[in-house]
Amino acid sequence: MNTHKTQLLQPEHHQKVKKMTAGEIFTSVVQSAGNYRKLPAAALLFLSVTLYGAGAVTGKEGFSGTIGGGVRSQPVLTGASVYKYEPIPVVSLLYTFKFLTVYAGTVDGIGATAIEKNTGLFLSNAVDLGEPRTCGDIRKGGYGDDVPEITSPISLNSSAGITSANHELFIMLRYLPVNVKREGEGAQSYHGVLYDVRTKSTWMFFERLMLQNEFALSLMNPDYRHAYFSTKSTSREGSSFAPEAEAYQIWAQQQLLYFLLPGTAGGISVKESYLFGSAGASPLCKSALQLETTILLVYNF
Repeated sequence: MNTHKTQLLQPEHHQKVKKMTAGEIFTSVVQSAGNYRKLPAAALLFLSVTLYGAGAVTGKEGFSGTIGGGVRSQPVLTGASVYKYEPIPVVSLLYTFKFLTVYAGTVDGIGATAIEKNTGLFLSNAVDLGEPRTCGDIRKGGYGDDVPEITSPISLNSSAGITSANHELFIMLRYLPVNVKREGEGAQSYHGVLYDVRTKSTWMFFERLMLQNEFALSLMNPDYRHAYFSTKSTSREGSSFAPEAEAYQIWAQQQLLYFLLPGTAGGISVKESYLFGSAGASPLCKSALQLETTILLVYNF
């Protein structure tokens, strides 16, 4: 939702969270900054921002990890009205030393988060998977040859922000180098960039139930919107579309996590997003309203 510390906050630690400083709470709630990988957005965000780090809550340093899995439902590609269902493997390992956490896994990618514990200021950088668009997804969505395939091997993410006991505000920059292959043409390179402003609130109920609400506004740079929302007709009778105007996506996400046993938790996440500007006007956008649902069960060690 996604923390870099993907260990769960165990039930016996719930009361400790309320007594922690802003910097310490960051480690258990906010370390999602930077691991918002596109592996899929809803699933990863859900895991990263709802799974607390037990080591962070207690101040423990050293190695920790998470294993588990789940299932996700989301559009076959951004703007599509057809949905796909996919399994989500979760394997993550991290190491914490003083103010620095280094991590690697199927959820977080590879990266590090640094925390200034007195103020709650943080900086996070990560290398993750990109946002590919396959021929299979194009066909499932009911699109034609005017919609190109996209190769996107990596995403470089940087985040900076501040956190308090229950709230978080941060900015994120995501850089995605992509290759777009259109019918009858060679691959064309783009340098996609997304600029995000995000805010989160986290609340505990009945000692075992955690609710998190997140809101975000994402601005797409020209290369990103041309790569993902332009179309080029393959026939004389067809028409092409170039997203010259600004393109945005605004979204809200609600995540509910229940601590079943010490070290074990299950939960559900629902994300609603809306495309507007030239992204919403694109022929690729068959539904401006996009929904993603994720269900997960994980165990921490």
